[in-house]
This record gives sequence, structure tokens and C-alpha cells, in this order.
Amino acid sequence: MPASARAGDGTSHQDPLAKGGKAGTRKHMVARHAHRTAQPAAAAAAAAPATAAAIHDDAPAHNGGAGEKFDVIGALTGIAASNASERNAPNAITVRTAEEIRKLPDINMAEAISRMSGVSLQTDTGEGRFVNIRGLDADLSGVTFGGVRVMPSNQASVFGGARAVALDAIPAGMVASVVLTKTMRPDQDGEAMGGTIDLVPRTQEPNGKPFVEFDIGGGAEPLRGTPVVNGQITAGASFGFGGHPGPYGQAGSGVGGGWVSNPRPFSIFATAGMYNDQRGVDDVEEAYSDQQSLGYPDKLLSTIDMRRYQYFRRRYNRGGELDFDPNRDNHFFVRFAESGYHEGYHRYSLIANGLDSGAGDGNCPAPYNCLAGTNQAGFVAPQATFQKQAVERLNTVQNDMATWGGRNTIGRVRIDYHGAWSHGDGNFPLARTATFTDMSGPTAVGYNNMATPNQPTLAALDGTGYANRDYRLTSLADNMQKNSDNEWSGGANALIPLDVLRNQSSLKVGVLVRLRRRTTSQDSRHWTGDGTIPLSSFAYGPDNLYYKNQYNIGPFVDSAGIYALAGTPALPQSDPAGDAISSLQGTQLDHENVYAGYFQYEGNISEALHVMAGMRFEATNGHYQGVLTTIDANGNTVLSPATVRQNYFNYLPDIEFRYTFMPRLIGRLSYSTALARPGFNQNTASTTVDASSGTISRGNPGLPAMTSDAFDASLEYYTGNGGLISVGAFDKEISNYIMPRQDRYVNYGGLTGIVNVVSWKNIPHAQAYGFEAVYNQKFAFLPSILKYTGFEGNYTWINSTGQVHPGIDAPLPSTSNNNINAALYYEDPKFSIRVGVNYVSRNLFAIGGSQATDIWTADRLRVDMSASYSITKNLALYASVKNLTNTPLKFIEGTSDSRPIQREVYYETVLGGVRGHF
Repeated sequence: MPASARAGDGTSHQDPLAKGGKAGTRKHMVARHAHRTAQPAAAAAAAAPATAAAIHDDAPAHNGGAGEKFDVIGALTGIAASNASERNAPNAITVRTAEEIRKLPDINMAEAISRMSGVSLQTDTGEGRFVNIRGLDADLSGVTFGGVRVMPSNQASVFGGARAVALDAIPAGMVASVVLTKTMRPDQDGEAMGGTIDLVPRTQEPNGKPFVEFDIGGGAEPLRGTPVVNGQITAGASFGFGGHPGPYGQAGSGVGGGWVSNPRPFSIFATAGMYNDQRGVDDVEEAYSDQQSLGYPDKLLSTIDMRRYQYFRRRYNRGGELDFDPNRDNHFFVRFAESGYHEGYHRYSLIANGLDSGAGDGNCPAPYNCLAGTNQAGFVAPQATFQKQAVERLNTVQNDMATWGGRNTIGRVRIDYHGAWSHGDGNFPLARTATFTDMSGPTAVGYNNMATPNQPTLAALDGTGYANRDYRLTSLADNMQKNSDNEWSGGANALIPLDVLRNQSSLKVGVLVRLRRRTTSQDSRHWTGDGTIPLSSFAYGPDNLYYKNQYNIGPFVDSAGIYALAGTPALPQSDPAGDAISSLQGTQLDHENVYAGYFQYEGNISEALHVMAGMRFEATNGHYQGVLTTIDANGNTVLSPATVRQNYFNYLPDIEFRYTFMPRLIGRLSYSTALARPGFNQNTASTTVDASSGTISRGNPGLPAMTSDAFDASLEYYTGNGGLISVGAFDKEISNYIMPRQDRYVNYGGLTGIVNVVSWKNIPHAQAYGFEAVYNQKFAFLPSILKYTGFEGNYTWINSTGQVHPGIDAPLPSTSNNNINAALYYEDPKFSIRVGVNYVSRNLFAIGGSQATDIWTADRLRVDMSASYSITKNLALYASVKNLTNTPLKFIEGTSDSRPIQREVYYETVLGGVRGHF
């Protein structure tokens, strides 16, 4: 059977933007350069097959290196391309192409990756931000773009280690595919204990013809009735020295058979996009008294914070690539990519404090029962107070990358090389908080968080309400921050064919250097009001009723008018010396250099058994500079620079077996190793002292890197037509996992009394293990229109354990036991519709003083839907709804769902537009 007849893309629906052809028609073309772009070694075999020109189901296995050309007889798209890449890889990977990503309304790469098996999503402000791989926190995994490491831009990960990459800064339309590596190869960066996510950049299309594609759309977010505007445009072409296009050096090509034998040796590609929204967020946050040892009720609160947010976000991306392919044996390229977002928000808060004021102090006014722990009527706080806050933030989160390199074949040896600059930037030039305090004094407040813990009721018992009391300006704060992370890197690899046991095999060797420089700085300022300036001087508009009209937080506040008073006699700076100290304490300068080398053998031991084995070596040279805070004998705060150095060496062996039981049934068995370096806040030389709370916070420069030994086994059955049934099990044995620690001392560090010292420690052993199951099938065997239906789903069960509290083993942070993705779809040649479900069970978000005060992210179930209709083979209309279930982001204290501490809602996002490819 001809290859063009048996190659299938797993879908009937024609996507005009399908990589690999107008409306998917180029999938049957012979690909002369299935993968044109040279990639660094870390991308190697995973990145190359992940393009649209993957080997089809019935082709022999072939693994590529950096920039390898694939001579394939049929270029696939969609899930069939993903299956082919996964099937032919020597190690365990999961691939998702741009065509698959577009089928659901995933606007950033975190959301797109969350559909893959083994991944759980961490969200904020209504979008995915970080992803956790196989139960391990995002700080413990690696993200690359075309094989080059992406630098962190947002440090708000669970442990704040400044190693996790915020994937909401990378739009989904920027990549050709994403490759999730679950078992590491020696030619990949070793800093990937959870796994590695490689974002494969888009390039000029394989046939070299000029093309333009676009996606123009918009929509609305009903919570505030605000608009969404999005657009993406991409173009590319190949060109040369004239003549007619033809094979290298053949008659009619217009070019002779010399070194430049390619009639169109130059290719250029460019893309740019934007996504603007103004999302509203309704949030209620509760804090518990947590004084059960004194007889206080378990559900007694200390505060309720009612928060109304209005965001303004402009996400953007732009990039391009220039390639020079003079002949079959030489390739050179330069690539640039930039993505991120500008964001601001206004937050109006009304805070009720002292909600535990009546608990057992004998001042509870009759007839209220202030200790009504089981009384569904709730609680009464006789001495509650109120505050309002107007918060304004501006920030820019951005990633930049430039990569250059090439590939040359000399005889039978192929070498590739690259240099790169990668930059992550988080800039917060405005972070102001104005606080207004109710000057009318304490008042009795009744509240009920028993019957409705997610939406506690609240009322001032004197009948005056809480929205428009005698609020007066008492303080203003501004905390500007800037984080910058830069890395220069370069590497070279050589692939040497071998003849071992008369089977095709190869030896690959390479080196890599990464030179990283990271800086943080802040500028903190505080101003104090005398309580004479009323909030009414800055208020405008009607009262704000939010959270389904349950809470009245009063009118809007003119922030600009408040900030104009800063530094005037009405609002003087309260403690300039203290502000200077706080600003200096936020300063860090870190240098971390990594020098790596590896060797890797790959080949067929027999017709059925394929093996890859090797060793990676990584030397780390770290130089971390911070600020040491001490208290002298006179009680003065003294700051001094502090520097620590860390040098260590890691050996990382790997071996992977792939066995073909029959053409469609493949088994895998592997042992792989990886490491995770301490977070920059964990091994820092900095120490801060908070005399008011009696707390000293410091890093632990003696922390060694975490390492893991991973064991994996899986079976994969490829049913054809994009179908896959697979099961697999994994176990990660982790040494030196890093946990927070708290110690108590008396009269310590210049402080008197009980002193809490907060730092970090290694625990000797931790473990994460589980299994994955995948089922993807188009029901082409069904009659009539049912043959256009299909199902895609995966389930991952994970368990982890480590000494989270002294003497207590518990799940590690970010481990969700159950992770489910499912999609039911209909796709005919004109019309398609898909409903996707994503479920993530609860996971440990922050470690408290005990298990009772640990913070957990509650489980989430989100449903999304998309549909499209092809007007022509080049144009399609689409519509989608994100978050049909209005799933909130919810955090709970302890493991009880009835103890929420935060619950924010966003409602749906409705989108629509047109896509085209010409």
C-alpha cells in the first residue's frame, strides 16, 4: 500500500492552522526536510519527531538528534503525530501538537500541558500558571524552549524557590508542540527531578512555500461584562538565488552541485500575537483563631477579608527564525522569541478583624453565645473592628530568548552546536496599599461560617452595617520589586554511527555550559496617617455589591488622590530608616554556573529490543550573595553583606529499554536519575529579623542538591487511526528532599524571650510513585455519523510521602492523588465539537506549624467546550466556552473541606473568532 494511502492524522476535521498543510492536505506530501531546525542536545530525539512531520504508525523506528533531517514518506498531524513521536522515542515521553492544543480553549502553555498524563495544574487569577509533574512541585522540574532552558519570571511558586517557570507567560499559540519527558536521557539537562517540558518552536513549513496564517477573535467575561481581544499572525517562506525549485543539485533547480546545492537555502519565519482581557475576581478569605487548646471552637474565625479584584492583562508574544540550509549536510540558524504580559489590578477590600474577641473573655453581650461551636446560628464577636484597603498593582512578567547554532555532517559523523541567551524578568514597579480604619470603634458582629463555610454571612449587630462606617486613612505602603534571571549557555554534540552486532547503533557525546546570574531588589516605603482624612474624600460611585450580591464593600476609591498625599504633612513617611533596612533585605545577587558532559549509546540489540544507556556529569559552581541582619547589644538592626559558595558534582546514569512485542505493542523499562538544586530562597546567605513577632528567617547554605532514582515500566498498544491504549507505573526514590523547618529558642539572635527561627532542612528520604493510564480512540468503526466521534482520556494516580512534620510522614507538597483528563468529541470534514474535563484532587500547598494548620489546595473539576466550522479549506469559524462549571480556586486549612481560607470565583470566559491559512 502506498504510504500516502496508509498515513492518517486521526481526525477528519480540516483545521486551517494544522501544522503540516493547508487544511491538513500536505500530510501526504513527501517531506524532504521534515525537521529543518537544528536544536540543542537537550531537545534531541524528543523535539525533532514532535513536529508535524512525524513518522507514521507503520514506519520503522528512528530517533533523531539535534537538527536531524527526517526522510519520511508521510507527514502526520494531530494526535497521530503525537503517537508516532511517543512510539519511536527511546524513552518515555508524551507529546501534544499545536493542532491538538487548539481544540480546547487553553490560552497559555500551563493549561495546554495540564491535559497530558502525569501532570497537575496550579492556577491563579482564573488561569493555569505552574504545572507539577508526577506529584513533584514545579520548582523541581525543567522547562526548555527548543532545548534551551527557560528562566523563571514569576517567583510565586509553592516554595518560592525561583526555579519554577510560570507558563501563563507563554501563550499556547507560540509553539508547534510540547514534549513532556518523564524518563530522562543523558543528553538532557539533569535538573529535572519531576521531568522536562520542552516547548518546540514553530518554524518554516517543510515544503518551503510561502504561507500566512492567522487567528483573530474576541469574547467576553460575564462576571464584570468585560471584553476579550485576541489575535495571532504567522508567516514564513523559503527563498534562494533564482531558478526553479527542485531537488538539490538536479537539473532545473537553477543551482549547481556545489556547496550551495539547495535552490532555496534560506528560510524565514515570524510570528506575533496578543491576548487582552480584563478579568474580574470575587474573593473571600477567612483566617481561623486556631486556639483550640484554650477551649476556642474549631470554626471560630479571627478575620474575614472580602476582596473584589479588577484585572487588566495584556499578554503578548513575538518571535522569528532565519535558517540557512546550503546543502543536505549543513544547517545554520538563528532564533529569537519573546513572550509575557503586562498586568495591573485594583483590589477593594473590607476586612472584619477581632472575630474571636468574645471567645471566653467573659465580655460576650447577652443573649449571644460567643462559644457556639456547634450552634448553626454562628458566632458573635463583641469587639470586632473594620478596615478597608485600596490596593493597586502593576507588573510585567516576561521571557526572552535568543539561540543560534548549526549542524554539520562530516563523513558519517554529525555534529551540532548552539549558543543561547535566556532571560526571565518580573518587574513590579507599583504595589501600593492604602488602609482605612473604622474610627467609630469596636462593635458587636454576628457571623455564620457553620452552615455556609464557603460564603460566611456577616452583620454588624447595631444595625449600622459595615460598608460605610467612619473609615479614615491610617497608612499607605508601596513595595516595588524587580527580579531578573539571565543565563548564557552553549553546547556541542557529536553523533557517531556504530556497527555493533550488525545492528544500527550510535554513540553520542556532548558538553554544555550554563552561566546564570540572578538579581532581586526591592524598594519599600510606608507612610502613616493621623486618622483625620476620611475615606469619603476619595470615594466615588455607588456601593459595590459582589460575590453574587452577598457582600457590600462600599464605593470605589480614587487611588491616585490618595497617593498624591504621600510624603505631605498629612501623610508623612513613618520610618525612613526602617524602610531602607527593609529594602536592602530584599537584595540578592546569585551566580550559578553548570558544566556538563555526557555519553549516550543507542541501538538495537535485536530486531525487537532497543536500548539507550549512558551517563551525564554535572558540576555546579554557585556563588550566592545576600544580606545578613543582626541585632546588636543596643537593640539596633545591623545589616552586612553575606556570601556563600557551593560546589558539587553529580553523576546521573540512565538506561532505557524498548521492546516491540508486535508492530503495535511496545513495552518499556527504564532506570533514570535526575537532580533538583536548592531554591534560591533556601540556600541564600540572607537572614532577616522581625523583632515585633520574635521571628528570624534565614537560608541554609549547607543544603545539598536533591537527587532521584526513577524506575518506570509501561505497555503501549497503538490501535491505529490515532488510537492508543497504555498503562504504566513509576517510582521515584528521592534523597535530600528539602523541607521548611521551625525551631524555638530563648533569648536568641539578639532577641529576648521565645524566638522562632524559620529555615530549611534536608530530609533523608522521600518517595513519589503511581501509575498512568491513557485511552485515545476515534470510533471510526461505528456506523453513520457516529464514526466521527471519539474519546481521549488519561488518568494518573500518585502517592508521595516524606517527613513533612517532625516524626510525621505525609504527602509531599503539590502531590494530587487523582488527576483526570477526558474529552468527548465529534469531528467530521466540516464541523467539530469537543467537551473537555480536567480534574485535580487536593494537594498540599503550604506547610503550617502542624498538620491541622497545613494549607491545601481544594480539588477542582473544570469543564470546557469548543466548536469549529470550516467555511472553506482555508477558513474556519470557532467558538468556545472556558470554565463552564464556574470552578473556584479554593484553599482549605487542614484536610476538611469545611474550613476554607480562600475561595475566589471568575465565571466563564466566552470566545469566538476565525482562523485562516493561505
